[in-house]
Amino acid sequence: MGQINRRNLLRAAAGSLAAPALLQGGRATAAATQSITLVTACAAPDAATLDAFIAATSVTVAVIRARDADAVTRAMADGSADLAVLPHDAALRLGAAALAPLDAQDLPMNALAPGMATLADDWRVPGDAPDRLRWLPAGWGADGIAWRTDRWTPWGGAPSYADLWDGSRAAFGPARSMLLGAGLHLEHTGALAPGALWAAHGDAALAADVWARIEAWCAPRAAHIRATGRGGAQALATGTVDSALIDARAATDAARRGAPLSFAAPLEGAMARMMGFVRPTAAANGSLEASTTFAAFVMARDGGMADWSGAEAMMDAEALIAMHPMPPESPAHAARRKAASVRIFG
Repeated sequence: MGQINRRNLLRAAAGSLAAPALLQGGRATAAATQSITLVTACAAPDAATLDAFIAATSVTVAVIRARDADAVTRAMADGSADLAVLPHDAALRLGAAALAPLDAQDLPMNALAPGMATLADDWRVPGDAPDRLRWLPAGWGADGIAWRTDRWTPWGGAPSYADLWDGSRAAFGPARSMLLGAGLHLEHTGALAPGALWAAHGDAALAADVWARIEAWCAPRAAHIRATGRGGAQALATGTVDSALIDARAATDAARRGAPLSFAAPLEGAMARMMGFVRPTAAANGSLEASTTFAAFVMARDGGMADWSGAEAMMDAEALIAMHPMPPESPAHAARRKAASVRIFG
């Protein structure tokens, strides 16, 4: 109960710090008759958030589901999106030509949860002033560890990424997440310096050392791992594997269908895939105020940690606050990671 209370306090603090400033004075009045169009190919703010925003501002939000990130980019370019939702990496790759800056002074930066605030330096493009942001946190998705309770119980209660690499049990997980999880485990044990894994995403020299260490640790442990994209819940349900690195919603659905599963955030902390708002340069100028108001409302509502994955239902509050938001990946880092993955998994 104490953990849940702390989570509730985080939300209450976010709302008390930011919400009044958003809705008082001229902003809500000026935006009262406006509507905005939000285009997304991933998740989107839930109905409760949309309803709360409309009730507070009278601004309507039309959510358009795109097929993929390329479709979102096309909607941004042709002016049909006032706001778009893109993963952190994808948004930053587009750069200043496609993304209009927003003023941090109009946003509830002091309401952000610590895990979100650590990414703030990545929300602008080179040459931008510190208060000009091109990407704003909107939600996250995270994988945790699910396991068959009829076959295995994590030693000490909380599962570790290392448990997935234990050769005595078959395991399942996306290759990138499995390897990064191994790196977080190496940091946890001291084999890597704290923060080295994330710092390596933008440091070529550090990446060479970090991935050599990850590869040396993972390669002899990889034979029993099914490294692929999705399908972990099905593999668990059929008994093909004993544990898997999967999202909470998939684990919940499998458990509801009768699979003997439990699920938790890894001991070393869950990796969060960040999704955020971007304002296209081609967006209508008249929607700027309403778009900024909506982005700020979502940021304040959950401290920038709105759960778009279903994880909150199964991960405890402390695990959520301590998540590792994944940083943008440089091309050099991506190439090194992919090469290591091919050598490890074939």
